[in-house]
Amino acid sequence: MKVLSTYIFLAFIITPFQLKSQVSFDFYGGLASYTMSDLKEVNSQTIKSMPFQVITVDNFNPGPFIGTSLSLKISGQHLLGLHYQYNTTGSRIGQKDYSGYYTYDQITNGHLIGIKPETIIEQNNLFTLSLSIMTGVIITRLKMKEQFSVNDVLLEDSLFLVAHSVPVYPSLKLSIPVIDILSGTITLGYLYDTGGKLHRDGNRYAVYGINGNPVKTGWTGFRITAGASLKFRKT
Repeated sequence: MKVLSTYIFLAFIITPFQLKSQVSFDFYGGLASYTMSDLKEVNSQTIKSMPFQVITVDNFNPGPFIGTSLSLKISGQHLLGLHYQYNTTGSRIGQKDYSGYYTYDQITNGHLIGIKPETIIEQNNLFTLSLSIMTGVIITRLKMKEQFSVNDVLLEDSLFLVAHSVPVYPSLKLSIPVIDILSGTITLGYLYDTGGKLHRDGNRYAVYGINGNPVKTGWTGFRITAGASLKFRKT
């Protein structure tokens, strides 16, 4: 809710300009890959420490994400946009037999709020091609959950962590007009996550670590999206 409220607040900042310039509203979905090197290392160390054999079921696999943006045309070829993007991924290691089961889950959610300058590099009646680079903040929330069940006796433990990091996200967008105010969009980009230290919620000094090093976020990876753009022209 805090993330949504912040995005709405930022959107209202550019409201005075909306009366004089073209404004576009985009919504899209796509597929993303994630490095998550530190969290994968947590899984590796957990597997090594287990007294019995476990297998990796999921390990921060590529997955879908969604996003939306509000952009203001500030000159003939230049736009400035406010963006929100939601990413989620996770992992599971575990084992199961006739007597019970063991699972260790990491469930990771990322809320990206960013500002994106965009430049049109080619425009004609058939398509518009633009180049952009976005930066801002990624708010990460991670839940680690461990369950061990033997003969119907269940033991479980959970840990909640948060982090803030800065993304650098260049992308190339192709827009194809459908009708006057509506276009279809395809975007290809690469997000680099500078990496935020994961810590307990409410205590930034309680940093989660492994092998003496802080565990950081790793949203770095390729992004490909498809969506739609609504344009509201100046009167």
